[in-house]
Amino acid sequence: MGSSDAASEAEREPGTVLEPPEPTRRLGKIGVTIGYTAGTLRGEIGLRWQSSGRPRWDLEQTVRVAEECDIALESQGRNPAKKFRSLRKKGDRSYMDAYIRFYQFEWL
Repeated sequence: MGSSDAASEAEREPGTVLEPPEPTRRLGKIGVTIGYTAGTLRGEIGLRWQSSGRPRWDLEQTVRVAEECDIALESQGRNPAKKFRSLRKKGDRSYMDAYIRFYQFEWL
């Protein structure tokens, strides 16, 4: 039986707990597991952090990456964080800082 067969077996058995896919992190005492979803601004930021080798970015670097991700999403015709985009275009750095702080990225 190959590894894919074993995974299929595990998925069929009731009560089997499968490991969450990477990337994930646990938040607070309740232990909620969260992953990064492509196509969302938060997800794109997290995925870029992971593909960079999980460096220890500060707030300024994270905001820079958020701006780059939003520009990339805009070029794809996507706008998952409308307020962020609107205020980014107006140069509202205080809102962008607050946006990044709100999501409590694990490297901050």
